[in-house]
Amino acid sequence: MLWQNFQPRCTPFPVPIPYPNVFLTRLDDSDHPGRWLIGPYRTLDKLATALKTDNDLRKLMVNHQVRFGERAGDLPPTNARQKRINWDSERPVADHAPLRKSEIVPGSPGARNTDQFSSAETYWESQRLQAHHIVEKSNVKALGIHCAPKDVLHDDDAPAVLLTAEFHQRLFTAKMAAQRGQFHSGLTSQQALAELRAAYHPLYSRRVSAELKWLADLIIEECARRKQLVA
Repeated sequence: MLWQNFQPRCTPFPVPIPYPNVFLTRLDDSDHPGRWLIGPYRTLDKLATALKTDNDLRKLMVNHQVRFGERAGDLPPTNARQKRINWDSERPVADHAPLRKSEIVPGSPGARNTDQFSSAETYWESQRLQAHHIVEKSNVKALGIHCAPKDVLHDDDAPAVLLTAEFHQRLFTAKMAAQRGQFHSGLTSQQALAELRAAYHPLYSRRVSAELKWLADLIIEECARRKQLVA
C-alpha cells in the first residue's frame, strides 16, 4: 500500500530487470532541475555498485535527469575508490558549483569540506553512491515497529533514495545521529508522528528536497498507523 501511495508523484524508472521497483520523483523546480531515484534499499544498494562501471546505466540516469544530491556536481564516481583523505596535499579549491557562490558559504548548513579542500574533494568523488533510508531504519526500530522480511518497512525493503557518499554521510547521517535518542517504543502514535515530523521536515527543508519531504511524510504516517495498531 505504501508504494502505491507514492504513485501520484512518482513514475516507474526503466532500469534493467535486475533492479525492480525503482521510481523517479517529479522534476523539481530548483536552479538545476532533477529527479530523485527511489526504491527498496536493497535494490538501490545494488544499483550503486553497478553505476561505478556500467556506462549505459549512467547514461540512462543522465537522460532522465536523476540527481544524487543537492548540487549539479553530485554524480556517481568514475575513478578508483580512495580508502582515506590524503590531508598531506590539502589546499583550497575554487568554487565548483554556482550554488556555492549564492547560497553556500563555509560554516553554513549546506557547506562541505570539499568546498575548501581538494584532497577531500578527490576522496569523496571516488566513493560509491549510497542508499539512504528516507526514514531511518534505526528510528523505526526504536519506535517498537517490528517488520518481517519483505515488509515495506523492513531494512532491505524500506523506501530509500540513492545519494553521493559525501551528501549522505556528512549531511543526512550526521544530522540524524543527534535525533536518534528521542525515539522509543513508549511513544504513542500521535507522539511518534510529531517527533518524526520534527526530525525529518528540517532534514528535507531545502527546495531540491521537497519531494523527499513528501515521501517522508507518507512513511511517517505509516509508522504512526502501525504504532496505533499495536497500542
